[in-house]
Amino acid sequence: MPEIETTRLRLRPFTVGDFQAYHRQITSDVEVMQTLLPGKALSWQEAKLFFNSFFEHWERHNFGVWLVFDKKEGNLIAQCGLRFLESSLEYELVYALARGYWGKGIATEAAKASLRYGFEELKAEQIMALAAATNFASQRVMLKLGMKYEKNAFLYNREVVYYAISRQEWQAEDSVYILRQTPTD
Repeated sequence: MPEIETTRLRLRPFTVGDFQAYHRQITSDVEVMQTLLPGKALSWQEAKLFFNSFFEHWERHNFGVWLVFDKKEGNLIAQCGLRFLESSLEYELVYALARGYWGKGIATEAAKASLRYGFEELKAEQIMALAAATNFASQRVMLKLGMKYEKNAFLYNREVVYYAISRQEWQAEDSVYILRQTPTD
């Protein structure tokens, strides 16, 4: 399974041992989860199901959402990656940051690496992203990525905005991006 390194970040697939830190940093934090489509903090059991869905996606599609670690400190600080939506045959960019890391450009850096992976490795023709209509910070990230607003929709029991970028619109940057394959046991 691939890992990605950027200037400040290491993106790697989830492992079972990551669950406790993931729940503490992301899914149990009310403010973080209000920015995501579930719209609420998740209980231990709900978070476990959410967490396990990432494993299932990797197994089914051989790509998915990575955990994001600060390379300098080694802390789990976010999740970011791509999901394949079988119902619409679309690639979706998803990301969420631990609250202490908001406003530092981390979502943009991780999302750029994920887009690059999607276009260069997966050969996606288009990648889309959704955000709660009130999540302006996430929408700013999408704009920084070159994504364009396409429509409002009602999904996951919430009003969302839909942004997308095509392979033709996307521009690979010369930023540091190292792709590694994780050795299998």
